[in-house]
Amino acid sequence: MNKFKKITLGVLGAALLATGLYSCSNDNEATDVQQNEKNAQARGVSKDTFLKNYYQGKVYNLGRNVVFSNIEGNFKLSEVLLDDAKQVGYLIEDLNTNELLYFADKNLNTDELNFENIITGEKDKLTKISTDSVFDESKKYDFIYVVNLIKEDNYQSLGWIKRFNIDRFWKNNEKDCSSSYRVGDEDSIYFGKCVQDCSFRSYRFFIAGPEHHAGQYPTGSNDC
Repeated sequence: MNKFKKITLGVLGAALLATGLYSCSNDNEATDVQQNEKNAQARGVSKDTFLKNYYQGKVYNLGRNVVFSNIEGNFKLSEVLLDDAKQVGYLIEDLNTNELLYFADKNLNTDELNFENIITGEKDKLTKISTDSVFDESKKYDFIYVVNLIKEDNYQSLGWIKRFNIDRFWKNNEKDCSSSYRVGDEDSIYFGKCVQDCSFRSYRFFIAGPEHHAGQYPTGSNDC
């Protein structure tokens, strides 16, 4: 399975960062102010302005679109067509606020998907997409096709469709844990305790990235 280029922090890395959090709080406050100003500007950007800035002189037109809902609201996914048929963009906008939220640029020439969180400015990349196990089934990452399938099928009959989740546009290290159980291995540091097996997964433009198994986590309860 392909990996997102961005390096995401695990539990240990996050804990190490937290130890130095307050020592640089003043620098963080200044950075936060600057970032908030950028975010405020991004919230007002028009579709045409964003696409002109991104494609830098390339001719583009809007193609198909699909409206869908998830746990956070109502959204519209629009296709962006260029003269080069091997490059296609996709925009997600919030229908309640008319804000542009997320953008993906699929470039079959470079075999990449480039992602952008328009509000925060965060960017990421998925490489070697043609080798992905869902590449052909998803019609080469045709997001309009994928969302329409999810609306019709609700993840029921197609196994590969579960790589996509329209409830999670952009998530970092989302934690997923099993049911709790009591450890029977006497050599384990958690012997006799209730634990869960947990993993972390990030999402970009509702594509699930590789799952990172994080091991056993104590539940803090004797009831398992």
